[in-house]
Amino acid sequence: MNLTKLKIKPSETEIHYGVQALNANKDTVFKSWDLQSPEFLSCLQSLKPYLLKVLDFGNEYGEGLTITGITLRQENPDGADMENYGLVISAVKNLGNSATPFCLNTPYIPPCRNENTNTIMDEDLAMEINKIIGFCERFVAGKERAQGELFGE
Repeated sequence: MNLTKLKIKPSETEIHYGVQALNANKDTVFKSWDLQSPEFLSCLQSLKPYLLKVLDFGNEYGEGLTITGITLRQENPDGADMENYGLVISAVKNLGNSATPFCLNTPYIPPCRNENTNTIMDEDLAMEINKIIGFCERFVAGKERAQGELFGE
């Protein structure tokens, strides 16, 4: 799966990905009203330290902050590894004096091309992204839902 975007809302999951079809890449949008598994949500929340770091926020700002999605961009389509991906992390933060949350996005986090590139993209972040891609693939396949699987499938 060539994941390009993941958006999680309280009652909806939206996954954008590309599928190679003949000689072209077909963009696909998968929407589901099934809730995500706790493991899926936990994996997505593992991006919180990276968001805080790139936005130069202290750890205390992380309270009430929820990661709601990512947008991936493949810099070098010929390479299949995560070193070719850059991303934007999206989140919402609950505010004490407002009924609506504050929505925020990181600036684009480029891939680490060489030691002179100033980016927080590293092997640990790449592993987290790979885990999220795996959860997205399983969610599209009918797994990683909050309800769980029926009949042990």
